[in-house]
Amino acid sequence: MNREELYRLIRDEVRKSFEIENDNIDINDNLMEFGLDSINMVMMILEIESIFNIEIPDEDLVFENFDTIKKISDYVLRIMD
Repeated sequence: MNREELYRLIRDEVRKSFEIENDNIDINDNLMEFGLDSINMVMMILEIESIFNIEIPDEDLVFENFDTIKKISDYVLRIMD
C-alpha cells in the first residue's frame, strides 16, 4: 500500500468517524476542528487498529500523533514497517 492509498483510507475512516460529508478534508487539517476529542480519538484509533491489524501502544495515544490525517497515516506506515 502506498502513502496516497493510505491517506485515502484514513480520510475515509475519519469522515465516517466524524460523520463528515465534505470530501475536501486536507491531510493536514487539524481534526480537532472536526470534533476530535479524547473519546472519539480512541474510538477512531481502535477502528484503525482493526483495519490495519496493528496495535498502537498506550504511550503513543496522544493528540500530537493523531491530530491530522497525515500524522495518522505516517504513524501507521511506521508501525507497519
